[in-house]
Amino acid sequence: MARAAHYRAFLDHHRHSGPGRFVDLEDTMMINALTNKRVLIVGAGVTGMSVARFLDRNDISFELVDSALGDSMVGDEGKRPDVLRGKALHQSFSDALFNGFDVIVLSPGVPRNLA
Repeated sequence: MARAAHYRAFLDHHRHSGPGRFVDLEDTMMINALTNKRVLIVGAGVTGMSVARFLDRNDISFELVDSALGDSMVGDEGKRPDVLRGKALHQSFSDALFNGFDVIVLSPGVPRNLA
């Protein structure tokens, strides 16, 4: 990782990763631990969509919130990326929304004071 500073959270979480030592993200994320949990992804940028694809690929249900989601994407299933079809999308952050989930995945671009 030539630009390791940009991956600090990843590297801190995976202390045993490094040259010649690979990390299996599917094991690390403990797919079984996410099954039957209410998962909320906060942020629909690169990281949020990557998490959405990972969860979808592993048949783990989720919802997504991002204040930048357009009304057309929230209201029209046909304008959504495939991975978000049939998923609940939210445009605003609220305590009531966050309190309804077992697991919250906060994308790195979302300021912590918003989430």
